[in-house]
Amino acid sequence: RRSAAGPAGTSACDSHFVVHLFVTAIADGKMDRGGLMPKTWDVLQQVVTKVSKEQNTTVNVHGTTMDMKMRVFVCNSVEARAVGEYVTAHADQRPAPFVVLARQLSMAMAYSSLSLDPSQAAVADRLRKQAKTRAVKEMREAIRDSP
Repeated sequence: RRSAAGPAGTSACDSHFVVHLFVTAIADGKMDRGGLMPKTWDVLQQVVTKVSKEQNTTVNVHGTTMDMKMRVFVCNSVEARAVGEYVTAHADQRPAPFVVLARQLSMAMAYSSLSLDPSQAAVADRLRKQAKTRAVKEMREAIRDSP
């Protein structure tokens, strides 16, 4: 949402909150527990089972509708690191449990610095959530428009 300059107390978006996101799709393969630390295994189990409603979507590709479970994380999060490490360690696994769609998708959310302060945790969380929602939409459109 963009607000135009208006009456006293409102202002246009004059700042950007940049979020770097890691985007993966949950695929059909089964995870291989071998060599994984128990904590990493637990994180990966949560990644696979806890897909939020907006990240569980459908994509229309060449007239065919496919269900798609996307997961979107901030790049330096525990979840992003766990999935990235798993994919790197199991590069030849077929079918794979994860398909990395973007290792670093940078999203900038415009906001008004007069009304929002991203140094407040709740504001930063809200802007990150908006960035994740936008990333899901962008990825869905990119997949749909792929040749």
